[in-house]
Amino acid sequence: MLDLPRDELVSFASAVTGRFRNPYIKHQLLSIALNGMTKYRTRILPQLLAGQKAHGALPPRLTFALAALIAFYRGEREGESYPVQDDADWISRYQTLWARHRDGQMSTRELVTAVLSVADHWQQDLSQIPGLVELVTADLDAILTCGMRDAVKPLC
Repeated sequence: MLDLPRDELVSFASAVTGRFRNPYIKHQLLSIALNGMTKYRTRILPQLLAGQKAHGALPPRLTFALAALIAFYRGEREGESYPVQDDADWISRYQTLWARHRDGQMSTRELVTAVLSVADHWQQDLSQIPGLVELVTADLDAILTCGMRDAVKPLC
């Protein structure tokens, strides 16, 4: 959680929303997602952990964001492939994991656990955080089954 005065948070949120609504700024998801694993670790993970510590529960939007990130690294949307740019080790790891998942050799839970347990990246084994694997797995299953738009609706 951001520990700032409420008026600063509201102002910041308004500025970000305004920027994304500006029709003259073209936002390319693939460009924004460059090195997404590191961005999640440095920008979002600390907020997820702080939220858990402060409220005794994992923040649902931040666990969903992690599931969405894992889904993004599948490199496929509605049957169409797209290039994912990140560290070569992550690209290779995800290609292997998603191929095993597609072939039925790995469940969604096993895929999520494999990603969250990379302590060298996360600086801890996230699969050991109580409830995180379950929440991310449920969110990822919803994304894979219903599509991103429908899966995110309960959080809006």
